Formats: sequence, C-alpha cells, structure tokens
Amino acid sequence: MKWRLLTGKKKIPSEPNEKKLRVPFRIAMSTVFVVLLVGTVAMSGILSYLNLRKTAEDLSSQVLDQTSSRIELWVKNLLSKANDQNQLNRSMLSVIKLGPETFTRLGSYWRRVMETQPYFTFLSVRLETGSSLSIERMKEGKLTIRESQFDRANNTLRHFDYWPDDHREGRPYNKTTRNLPPGWSAPSWYLKATEARNPIWIEARTIRKGAETVAGVSYAAPFYGPEGEQRGVTTVDFDIFAISKFLADTPVGKKGFAFLIEKPLKGEPRIIAHPTPEILTGTVVNERGATQYVFVPFRKLSDERVARFMEYFSRNDPETEGDGFRIFRFSAGGTDYFGSYRKMTGKEMPGWIIASIIPRKEIMGLVDRNNMETLVTGIVAFFLILLASAWISGRISKPLQEIACESEAIGRFELNERLLGHSMIKEVDQLMVATDDMKRGLRSFGKYVPSDLVREILASGEEAELGGNRANLTVFFSDIEGFTPIAEQLSPEALVDQLAEYLGEMNQQICLEKGTVDKFIGDSIMAFWGAPAPNAEHALAACRAALLCQERLIVLRQKWKAEGKPLFAHRIGLNTGEVIVGNMGSSNRLNYTVVGDPVNTASRLEGINKYYGSHIIIGQSTHDLVKDHFVTRPLDLLSVKGKKTGIKIYELMGGVRTSEEKKIRIAEFTAEAFEAYLSKCWDEAIKYYEKVLLLNSGDQAASLMLARSKRYREGHLPGDWNGIHHLEYE
Repeated sequence: MKWRLLTGKKKIPSEPNEKKLRVPFRIAMSTVFVVLLVGTVAMSGILSYLNLRKTAEDLSSQVLDQTSSRIELWVKNLLSKANDQNQLNRSMLSVIKLGPETFTRLGSYWRRVMETQPYFTFLSVRLETGSSLSIERMKEGKLTIRESQFDRANNTLRHFDYWPDDHREGRPYNKTTRNLPPGWSAPSWYLKATEARNPIWIEARTIRKGAETVAGVSYAAPFYGPEGEQRGVTTVDFDIFAISKFLADTPVGKKGFAFLIEKPLKGEPRIIAHPTPEILTGTVVNERGATQYVFVPFRKLSDERVARFMEYFSRNDPETEGDGFRIFRFSAGGTDYFGSYRKMTGKEMPGWIIASIIPRKEIMGLVDRNNMETLVTGIVAFFLILLASAWISGRISKPLQEIACESEAIGRFELNERLLGHSMIKEVDQLMVATDDMKRGLRSFGKYVPSDLVREILASGEEAELGGNRANLTVFFSDIEGFTPIAEQLSPEALVDQLAEYLGEMNQQICLEKGTVDKFIGDSIMAFWGAPAPNAEHALAACRAALLCQERLIVLRQKWKAEGKPLFAHRIGLNTGEVIVGNMGSSNRLNYTVVGDPVNTASRLEGINKYYGSHIIIGQSTHDLVKDHFVTRPLDLLSVKGKKTGIKIYELMGGVRTSEEKKIRIAEFTAEAFEAYLSKCWDEAIKYYEKVLLLNSGDQAASLMLARSKRYREGHLPGDWNGIHHLEYE
C-alpha cells in the first residue's frame, strides 16, 4: 500500500459566486429526464419513418426471394426427372433393334415409369416411319396406351388404344382410322427436336389427356442409330395443372401467390402456371371443328393482380436487365402489392420466369403496428417517467444534501461518529455507506498517521489464470470408421449436415451422463468425466455414455439407410487415470482440457478397435471400477505404440442386467480362454476361443487370438514371452 503525504499551504475555500445560476437537484433531474425522453421518442419516430420503406423492401425481398428459390428448386427437380427419363429413353431406343416387339416392351416399361412419376402426364416416341407409341395419364388418373401406325400408301393413321393390362396381348379397347390431309407432315415438336438435334423444351402447348385437350409442356429429344441416322423423337409431357397444384400448395406469405411466365419466340409473354389454372386457358373451335385450349392473353385474365403485374413485366423485359432477382411495387384493385420475378437458370432448363405477388399490407402491417405501439408506449412512458423522476429526485436530493454536509465536515477533518443512515436508492445508499466507511477509515488511519494523509483501498477481482490440478478422471475418445472414403462420396453440404447430426446426437448422449465434451476434432469426439464437477462414479458414467452412443448410432443408421445416406460406424476408447485438468494455453487464450498419459492411452484404445473388430475398448483401470456393473471380456495384454509396459484391455459389451444371454456366454468363454492363454495352456485357450466362434462366427478378436494360440502351440512362442503383445498400430 502506497501513501502520499499532502504538504504545502492550506487551501482557502473560494467564496461562492452569487451571480451564477444554481438549479435545485429535483428540478434539474426532472428536466434531464424529460429532455432525454422527448428526444428519444422523437428520434425513434423519425428513424422509424425514414426506415419504413427500406424495412418493407427488405422484408418483402426476403419473403419473395425465399419463396421463389423454393419454387425454382421444386420445378427444377420435376424437370430434371423429365431430362433423366428422356436420357434413358434415348439410350435404350438408340441401341435396341426396332421391331414388332419394341412397342410392347416399351409400353410395359413406361407403365412402371408413369406409376412412379405422378407428375408425368404423357410419354411418347415417334419413329421416322411415322409410327408412334404413347402412354398417357387420363384425368381420373387411369393410364391408357396408344399405338399409331402410319400407312404411307393410303395416307392414313390408324390408332389402337389399350388398357395397360391388355397391351401385351394386343387387345385394344378402341380402334380409329384418321385420313390425313394432303401434305401432312410430322408434329411441330418432332420437327423442332429434329432440327435442334438435341433435347429441347417445347413452348407450352395443348396436349391430350384422355378425351380432353389441356395445356402442358413437352421435353422432346431426338435419338439416333449406331450409324448416326435419326430413328425418331421421344417426349416427356407435363400437364400444367400438376405445376399449378404445387403453386397453390406453396403460398407466398398468407395471401400472396406465385406463378410461372413463359416468353414464346413469337408473341407476348403468357402465364403457363397459376394457383388457379382454370383462368389461364380458354377454348376455341379450330378449322376441323374440334375444341382445343388456348392461352388467355394476360391483359384479359380474370386475376387483375396478374394482369397489372404483367403490364410492368412487359415494359421491363428481363432480357434487357439480366437474369437476377427483381422486386417492384404495383397496385391492383385499389390495393398495393410487392411483385418479384426471376428467370430460372441451369443447363437444359426452359427459360421460364418465376413470379411472386404479396400484398404490401401483409409485410407493412407488422411494421405499422410496431410504430403505433412505439408511439403509444412513448407517450405513456413520458408521463410515467415524469412522475417517477419527480419522486426519485426527491428521494435522492435529501440524502445528497446530508452527504454534502458530511463532505464539508470531512474536508475540515471533523470526523464525528454520527452515521448517515440508508437510502432506498442503491447508488445513493452506496455513497452514504462509503462516506461512513471513509470516516471510519480516516479515524482509524488517524491513530497511526497524521490526519492530512489520505489513502483509498482498492478492491480487486480474480481472473482466470493458467494452471491445473491433478485428478482421477475417465477419458473418452471416439472416431468414425472409414470417414475419408465416406467424405469423398458426399458433397460438402451433405457431409456437414450428416456429420452435424451424428455429432449432435453423440454429444447429447454424453451430456445425459454428465460428461464434459472437450472438443470435436473433425469426426472425432474427446470427452471426460469427473471435472469440473466432481463425480465419484466417473468410470460408470463414461461406460454408460459409450453404450448409449452405440445404441443411438444404431437408430441413426436405420434412419440414414431409409434416406439413402452413407452409414457411419464408430469406435470408442475409454481409459481412467490421474491426469492434469485445468486451464491450458497462453495468457490470453485458455482451454479447459485434460492432459497426461491416460489421455494418450484412451486415444490409442479407440484406434485399436479396428485390430480386434470391436466397438468399445476400455483400459484395465476403467475395467476395475466398472466390472461389477457391465459385461466385459478381456481382449489382450498388449503394449500399444509409444508404450513399453503392457496393459490389459477389455471390450465393453453391455450392462449386466440388460445384456442378452449370448453376450454373457461369449464374455465368459473369452475370459476362460484368455486366462488359459496367459498361462500358456494353449489347448485350453483354443477350446474356449472355438466355443466363442461357435456362438459368433464373425468374432474378429476370437479369431485373432485363436490363430495366435495355435501358432504358439506349434512352437513359435518367443523366448522372452511374458503375455504382452507388442502392437504398432494407430
């Protein structure tokens, strides 16, 4: 404690300046409160008003962008199925020999495709000969197959309609013959695919659906023979009602919706999918007197919101602005809306545009309500704080006056023993107590030093410091088997997701048993029991956690198998011993962890599982603490890499009360075998290891020890053999 002697001339108090304005504390405090509150409310209102437009744009942009992305992902997934199916059709039709049985076999195959792909409406193939095969989904969901045969000599087209079960037997339920007009040629989709010589998306058109003709889209792809000659064109068609149904099930916010726009090569943009698809098409009678569907021009749509949206869209062609996400405001029917559109991207995808509409009120309603609540709250708070400030200032000013008087007395070193008392205001009370303490301290110091010496006593808090303590803990290491090959199979995103699910579940099991997760090292986990919270049963808790991890992994593997994901398998090592536990690292970066030889041994035991084909290996020290509670079996007496002395290792098989009889018998036979092995009773060891293999033929540890016992019985026993097996394995 340092002291500083105050010397020099006595300070003469200056006379108060009578002309200087002085305001009572109560009025000053109330005025400050009012000014601060009014300023805060006013500033909040101004900032809220200025940020209103930006907040609305940000909120609407997020909602619209997220919905557009979700719709684009779904549509791309749907369209990619068409691409995949066309690839299969082309590959198959390009290599097989086309003959009378081709359509029969293809019809059976397509039937299975249509049953597994509910969004496919129509699959077809047209050959260069003019003949064709198609399978279509009728309005009620029933499938029908049509074969068409072109008679070039008579210029006729014969149609044979089959139910799928009758197609192979050749029993059509309907036959028709169509006389073709002079100069008749192949359909437009056939000609376009032939000209492109590559798969193409045909502009939205009318497609057949049973007895109806509805609007849909087609993905057409030419296919060629071994000599490069064109054999025909195959198509996959979608009824736009399937896409529209998804849009109806995917609203934008509460009252918004999305729709798809197509820009044909000729004419104005048109809507090809909408939550209410009935408004998109109308009927006309063609020159043959047949009714067919046509797209309604967007200006005549019954949905005024879409019509107004399309007016803006047609004036701001995305081809001149790029293909990014765009958002704008428009009005329809006296209501303001936010609209957005983005062009679908990706190889072999049509150039459709995903559009979204959401009422501005749906986004701004919450913002407006929050602003009103802020205003009302500010006004109420203003009057409440005004009253509270008057009351609080009164409760503060009186004690402060007493403190001021005492301070003046202390300045004169008049240290009387009268206490100031207490105040209900915490800070004022602290000041009063501090003043009393200062007087008491000065009176005490005054007994040792002159009264003109002043010193403050500084109180310091404690900070975390480097260092640790010795403690008996149980350490846990786990690692995923063959993780590197698995990682190479998955995309980074899928790998991170599955690994996060695994680590999260394992962490939960460890925490259930009050373990401390030290760190995650890639796919590995390090944990320990017994610190920082003491746990006398740390070994038991660690073993229970290891078994829980194993049980939970079995459940995860079943789930991953159903999801088509790689199946993780892990190895666990447990060891107990005296370690250093505490804060490790540097003065400015600490880590609460454990170090010591038992930690290294636990890590080695985890890796040794691979050698013995086991899942959980525990060291001798752990086994001694848990042997009465768990079913274990001795695996070996070995010296792991980096160790010269031998340790006995055990496999943790389950709980004493929960393990099945087979496991218990395997553990007993293995114990008998290992005892005979250490006693060099090779025949006895061989007998019991063979009993283990009779119960479990795939027991890798028993097979390994059986082979080693036989080898030693044949005279290959090292001269200095003491039961320790030296294993150089990580």
